[in-house]
Amino acid sequence: MEEKQCFFVESVDGRKFKMVIKGDLGKLSVAKIKRYLKSYGVPDEQTLSHHGRHLTDEMVGSEFDLFNNSVLQLHEPGTTRGTSEPRKAVSAQPQSSRQPTVPPVTGGKAAWGEGSQREDPSSSRRQDTLEQENAELRRRVQQLETQLRQSSSQPRPSSATPADPLENAKQNLALLGKHLGTNLYFDDNLTCVIGADESFTILVTFDPPTERLYVYSTVLTELPTHNTALLQKLQQVCLEGSLLGREVCGGGIGLSLTNQIVVLTTSLPMRVCTELALKDVMPAFVESLTRWRELLQELLE
Repeated sequence: MEEKQCFFVESVDGRKFKMVIKGDLGKLSVAKIKRYLKSYGVPDEQTLSHHGRHLTDEMVGSEFDLFNNSVLQLHEPGTTRGTSEPRKAVSAQPQSSRQPTVPPVTGGKAAWGEGSQREDPSSSRRQDTLEQENAELRRRVQQLETQLRQSSSQPRPSSATPADPLENAKQNLALLGKHLGTNLYFDDNLTCVIGADESFTILVTFDPPTERLYVYSTVLTELPTHNTALLQKLQQVCLEGSLLGREVCGGGIGLSLTNQIVVLTTSLPMRVCTELALKDVMPAFVESLTRWRELLQELLE
């Protein structure tokens, strides 16, 4: 077995640290000595010297004659103790009661050997901190679980979708009218005119068999039936516009040769939509309607 060796480090505040090492002191680096000292609360910025010689982190014990019972000195940054200062005698006996002795590194080998078993004095503080954090996390999880149980037991908000699709359609129409500053309601055919200009009207119709609320308006009221090529081009543009639904507000656009019209339409499923669905979709529908009117007028011209 390798014989234990020791050396001492004198602090600027009068403390003396005893370092017990199992290994070759000549291979021990200054950087490792400072790491050991850091675990005892010695600041990183303090420097080491031996016999008045300033020691850098990369130096090893063989370069500055580190041997058994040697004494190193700690200094504040920018200060170096001169060689003329008398050195205190070092004894292998225990230090006096006025000089605190740091527990030696025992029970293992130095860090450059087969590992060290020196206990980190800050480990207990870290353990206490982790236990406090875990307790706080458990408390917050319990609060969230309580809030979740309370929210699940509360009634649904008033804006939830009603069970009756027709009543939902009426509520959608009423809220849109309130937004527009007018009263809107269905006639006997469950249809309502909710917008008009000089040439076109926008209508809303509820269809009981499908439980859907349809929004539609005419884009053209006359087709170029005299020009076959132009009529085919018009049909092609309408088909392409309805491919993905993005250009038609999620609905569709089609033409009727019998009625000589082009119609833009979209629909809302009243079984699942909220009472705000019609108010939310109407601006997008009007924007899409305006764009199609301009596009087809340019095509006909």
